[in-house]
Amino acid sequence: MHCAALQQVEQTSYDAASRPVCRAVRMNPAVFGALPDACSLSSPGSSGFDRVTKSGYDAAGQLVSVRAAVGLSSEQVSATLTWTANGLVKTVKDAKGNLTTFEYDGFDRLI
Repeated sequence: MHCAALQQVEQTSYDAASRPVCRAVRMNPAVFGALPDACSLSSPGSSGFDRVTKSGYDAAGQLVSVRAAVGLSSEQVSATLTWTANGLVKTVKDAKGNLTTFEYDGFDRLI
């Protein structure tokens, strides 16, 4: 039997409200035994830099932003969300500025 070497490790950190704040895909096997916080980059390996995303929340605990390539020169906001008064997604804006708007009927059903 042949087993391939482990190539990446996924790691997630959570805030005090148990919401995921950062997700890292670690690309350097040399650091797998002593991982930094999921919001931080580790030293790059032969597969390049880690892939770190960071989520932001509003006071109501709703996801309002997702940042990709955290810690790199290519870092960007990959998604921005707004919410209705009833806690439903109202808009999603992607990294290219494309805006998707969601509409709901009087029973909060997506139209």
